[in-house]
Amino acid sequence: VSAVHGNLLGVVRDAETGEPIANARVGVRNSDENPAVSDATGKFRTQIVEGYAVLELSAEGYNPKTRVIEVQGHSSAEFEFTMTKRNIFGSVRGSMRDAMTGAPLFGRVRVAGTDDWVESDPSTGTYFLEKVPEGETELEFSAMNYTPLKSSANVIAGDLANTDVSLERDLAATMGVISGYV
Repeated sequence: VSAVHGNLLGVVRDAETGEPIANARVGVRNSDENPAVSDATGKFRTQIVEGYAVLELSAEGYNPKTRVIEVQGHSSAEFEFTMTKRNIFGSVRGSMRDAMTGAPLFGRVRVAGTDDWVESDPSTGTYFLEKVPEGETELEFSAMNYTPLKSSANVIAGDLANTDVSLERDLAATMGVISGYV
Protein backbone atom coordinates (compact mmCIF):
# COMPACT_ATOMS: atom_id res chain seq x y z
CA VAL A 1 0.00 0.00 0.00
CA SER A 2 1.51 3.33 -1.02
CA ALA A 3 1.44 6.31 1.32
CA VAL A 4 -1.15 9.03 0.86
CA HIS A 5 0.37 12.39 -0.05
CA GLY A 6 -0.73 15.99 0.18
CA ASN A 7 0.61 19.05 -1.59
CA LEU A 8 2.64 21.64 0.23
CA LEU A 9 2.70 25.08 -1.36
CA GLY A 10 4.78 27.73 0.27
CA VAL A 11 6.78 30.89 0.08
CA VAL A 12 10.04 31.70 1.87
CA ARG A 13 10.70 35.32 2.87
CA ASP A 14 13.36 37.35 4.65
CA ALA A 15 12.11 37.89 8.23
CA GLU A 16 13.32 41.49 8.33
CA THR A 17 12.52 42.83 4.86
CA GLY A 18 9.71 40.51 3.71
CA GLU A 19 11.56 40.04 0.41
CA PRO A 20 11.34 36.57 -1.19
CA ILE A 21 14.31 34.24 -0.77
CA ALA A 22 15.25 32.40 -3.97
CA ASN A 23 17.01 29.01 -3.90
CA ALA A 24 15.91 28.16 -0.36
CA ARG A 25 15.91 24.41 0.18
CA VAL A 26 12.83 22.95 1.88
CA GLY A 27 13.21 19.31 2.85
CA VAL A 28 11.43 16.85 5.12
CA ARG A 29 13.51 15.40 7.95
CA ASN A 30 14.20 11.65 7.59
CA SER A 31 12.86 11.61 4.02
CA ASP A 32 14.58 10.20 0.96
CA GLU A 33 12.88 12.79 -1.25
CA ASN A 34 14.96 15.59 -2.73
CA PRO A 35 14.27 18.95 -1.07
CA ALA A 36 12.10 21.47 -2.89
CA VAL A 37 13.85 24.68 -3.96
CA SER A 38 12.17 28.08 -3.97
CA ASP A 39 12.05 30.08 -7.21
CA ALA A 40 12.89 33.76 -7.74
CA THR A 41 9.61 34.77 -6.06
CA GLY A 42 10.38 32.61 -3.00
CA LYS A 43 7.67 30.06 -3.92
CA PHE A 44 8.02 26.28 -3.85
CA ARG A 45 5.78 23.25 -4.26
CA THR A 46 6.31 19.68 -3.08
CA GLN A 47 4.41 16.56 -2.06
CA ILE A 48 4.56 15.30 1.51
CA VAL A 49 3.28 12.11 3.10
CA GLU A 50 0.01 12.71 4.99
CA GLY A 51 0.39 13.60 8.66
CA TYR A 52 2.95 15.60 10.60
CA ALA A 53 6.31 16.43 9.06
CA VAL A 54 9.36 18.30 10.25
CA LEU A 55 10.48 20.71 7.54
CA GLU A 56 14.10 21.79 7.37
CA LEU A 57 14.73 25.09 5.61
CA SER A 58 18.14 26.33 4.53
CA ALA A 59 19.37 29.19 2.34
CA GLU A 60 22.72 30.83 1.65
CA GLY A 61 23.37 33.61 4.20
CA TYR A 62 20.46 32.62 6.47
CA ASN A 63 20.16 30.69 9.74
CA PRO A 64 18.71 27.21 9.15
CA LYS A 65 15.18 26.69 10.42
CA THR A 66 12.89 23.76 11.29
CA ARG A 67 9.14 23.84 11.43
CA VAL A 68 6.52 21.16 12.18
CA ILE A 69 3.53 21.14 9.84
CA GLU A 70 0.48 18.92 9.29
CA VAL A 71 -0.58 17.89 5.80
CA GLN A 72 -3.88 16.21 4.92
CA GLY A 73 -3.85 13.53 2.23
CA HIS A 74 -5.28 14.43 -1.20
CA SER A 75 -5.36 18.14 -0.34
CA SER A 76 -3.11 21.18 -0.44
CA ALA A 77 -1.68 23.17 2.47
CA GLU A 78 -0.19 26.64 2.05
CA PHE A 79 2.47 28.02 4.36
CA GLU A 80 4.64 31.13 4.55
CA PHE A 81 8.06 30.74 6.12
CA THR A 82 10.42 33.48 7.27
CA MET A 83 14.16 33.13 7.72
CA THR A 84 16.58 35.41 9.56
CA LYS A 85 19.87 36.50 8.04
CA ARG A 86 23.00 35.02 9.49
CA ASN A 87 25.05 37.85 10.97
CA ILE A 88 28.67 36.98 10.75
CA PHE A 89 31.07 39.10 12.79
CA GLY A 90 34.48 38.76 14.32
CA SER A 91 36.80 41.05 16.25
CA VAL A 92 40.13 42.70 15.53
CA ARG A 93 42.75 43.74 18.06
CA GLY A 94 46.25 45.01 17.70
CA SER A 95 48.57 47.87 18.46
CA MET A 96 49.60 51.16 16.88
CA ARG A 97 53.27 52.12 17.09
CA ASP A 98 55.65 54.80 15.85
CA ALA A 99 57.46 53.34 12.81
CA MET A 100 60.82 54.82 13.79
CA THR A 101 60.94 54.36 17.58
CA GLY A 102 58.44 51.54 18.14
CA ALA A 103 56.79 53.62 20.86
CA PRO A 104 53.04 53.06 21.44
CA LEU A 105 50.76 55.58 19.75
CA PHE A 106 47.51 57.15 20.86
CA GLY A 107 45.33 57.15 17.76
CA ARG A 108 42.11 55.98 16.19
CA VAL A 109 41.09 52.98 14.09
CA ARG A 110 37.91 52.07 12.19
CA VAL A 111 36.55 49.73 9.56
CA ALA A 112 36.97 51.64 6.27
CA GLY A 113 33.74 53.27 5.16
CA THR A 114 32.18 53.42 8.63
CA ASP A 115 31.81 56.39 10.98
CA ASP A 116 32.71 54.61 14.25
CA TRP A 117 36.29 55.27 15.36
CA VAL A 118 37.84 53.39 18.30
CA GLU A 119 40.72 54.98 20.21
CA SER A 120 43.88 53.11 21.10
CA ASP A 121 45.10 52.96 24.69
CA PRO A 122 47.51 55.91 25.16
CA SER A 123 50.03 53.94 27.24
CA THR A 124 50.13 50.69 25.22
CA GLY A 125 48.84 51.68 21.74
CA THR A 126 46.45 48.71 21.80
CA TYR A 127 42.95 48.82 20.30
CA PHE A 128 39.98 46.46 20.07
CA LEU A 129 37.27 46.49 17.36
CA GLU A 130 34.06 44.47 17.85
CA LYS A 131 31.40 43.42 15.32
CA VAL A 132 33.71 43.55 12.32
CA PRO A 133 32.15 41.92 9.22
CA GLU A 134 33.57 38.55 8.19
CA GLY A 135 36.03 38.48 5.29
CA GLU A 136 38.93 40.58 4.09
CA THR A 137 38.23 43.89 5.86
CA GLU A 138 40.07 47.16 5.32
CA LEU A 139 40.96 49.15 8.44
CA GLU A 140 41.92 52.84 8.64
CA PHE A 141 44.41 54.10 11.24
CA SER A 142 44.95 57.73 12.22
CA ALA A 143 47.10 59.52 14.80
CA MET A 144 47.93 63.22 15.23
CA ASN A 145 51.13 64.23 13.38
CA TYR A 146 51.30 60.82 11.61
CA THR A 147 50.48 59.84 8.03
CA PRO A 148 47.13 57.94 7.98
CA LEU A 149 47.44 54.26 7.13
CA LYS A 150 45.17 51.60 5.64
CA SER A 151 45.66 47.92 6.41
CA SER A 152 43.57 44.81 5.86
CA ALA A 153 42.56 42.09 8.30
CA ASN A 154 41.16 38.65 7.48
CA VAL A 155 38.18 38.43 9.86
CA ILE A 156 36.63 35.03 10.64
CA ALA A 157 33.19 34.79 12.26
CA GLY A 158 33.38 34.44 16.02
CA ASP A 159 37.15 34.72 15.96
CA LEU A 160 39.75 37.33 16.89
CA ALA A 161 42.13 38.70 14.22
CA ASN A 162 45.33 40.51 15.17
CA THR A 163 46.58 43.53 13.20
CA ASP A 164 49.57 45.54 14.45
CA VAL A 165 50.58 48.66 12.51
CA SER A 166 53.43 51.16 12.49
CA LEU A 167 52.68 54.73 11.44
CA GLU A 168 55.22 57.09 9.87
CA ARG A 169 55.61 60.62 11.24
CA ASP A 170 54.08 63.26 8.99
CA LEU A 171 57.04 65.64 8.80
CA ALA A 172 55.01 68.37 7.08
CA ALA A 173 52.58 68.42 10.02
CA THR A 174 55.34 68.58 12.63
CA MET A 175 57.55 71.20 10.97
CA GLY A 176 57.13 74.84 11.72
CA VAL A 177 58.60 78.11 10.53
CA ILE A 178 60.96 80.22 12.57
CA SER A 179 61.36 83.83 11.61
CA GLY A 180 63.22 86.73 13.17
CA TYR A 181 66.06 89.20 12.84
CA VAL A 182 69.75 88.55 13.33
